Amino acid sequence: MHGKMMGTGIEVETIVQTAYESWSSARTILSTELPKNKYYDFIASLPSGNAEALQQEIEKQFGVVARRETIETNVLLLTVKYPNAQGLRPSTTRGESLRVQPGHFSSVNTPISDLTGNLENLLQIPVIDQTGVADKFDIDLKWNRNDPQHNSLKQALTDQLGLELVPTNMPIEMLVVEKAN
Repeated sequence: MHGKMMGTGIEVETIVQTAYESWSSARTILSTELPKNKYYDFIASLPSGNAEALQQEIEKQFGVVARRETIETNVLLLTVKYPNAQGLRPSTTRGESLRVQPGHFSSVNTPISDLTGNLENLLQIPVIDQTGVADKFDIDLKWNRNDPQHNSLKQALTDQLGLELVPTNMPIEMLVVEKAN
């Protein structure tokens, strides 16, 4: 991440994830406690090296560092169960849009990785794209938002998009947050 970064009213875990290239909480292992229910503002607007500067400030202010490590863990593989499903249609639109609400994911002209990332954040488990599709899609996925087990979401993926989430265990790169030396 080389661009400028800023946030207002952000928890420490999210600031750490931003500084280390926007890792999701599903791919973050906290081996030390971070302040909870405290919100901070940050800005990194140097000509270059913003991520590194933010990482140094996190270490100074909160006494934590993060590192990448490949760890065997539970994941969900997003695969194609029914090719040519009606709800997963290649886009013919030029502009892009993405809208996520409880029980509804809608996108226009976006890659499948946008869906995968949102599934990962919602389900709080790493989701790996194994669909093999490279197109950009128009997706309108709806499910029962009051289902704490997310079974209706998983069923909607299959029924509406022809996709399925397959649980497995595999090594993936995780962000490990720990106390600084």
